[in-house]
Amino acid sequence: MILLFEGLWLRCSAVHGLEHSGVVKLTGYFFEDNKVYLEFPYHSGGTLAQWLTRGRDEMEKRSIFFLILQGLYYLHDQGVVHANLSLDSVVLDASGRPVLVDFDHCVSSKSCHVPLRRECHRVATATGREEFVAPEVLEGAEPTPSSDMWSFGVSPRFQYSWDGTVL
Repeated sequence: MILLFEGLWLRCSAVHGLEHSGVVKLTGYFFEDNKVYLEFPYHSGGTLAQWLTRGRDEMEKRSIFFLILQGLYYLHDQGVVHANLSLDSVVLDASGRPVLVDFDHCVSSKSCHVPLRRECHRVATATGREEFVAPEVLEGAEPTPSSDMWSFGVSPRFQYSWDGTVL
């Protein structure tokens, strides 16, 4: 139970106070029936995977991926590694801007108010989508900004089938 709480606290402390249009904002949390609930805003634009299936031109795609990079840069500048980046961990808000979500496996260098065990900082290889996880993380290394960039770099290739047609 303590490890579960520490892992939850890690996620809360990593995203609490982040202020960037490309990163989901933790708006609250509450306890009910011995469970902790985190509150985030709903973004109605669907996932990046869904957005890419709607026949986008190359300039639209480049613009979206540039905005995602800005969000990643902000995270890394704040000492946070997403560690679970995929086409499904980016959603679009009502105006069509990408927002990074799903911080279940994030790693943070931010100071926390409770001591965290080292295993709370690790990404289990069974979590997330393996095809987006950097090879060194799959082999047990700590997630880093570089492993986030690897995940970002492979994301666009999954919009195409192996014969080159758009999915």
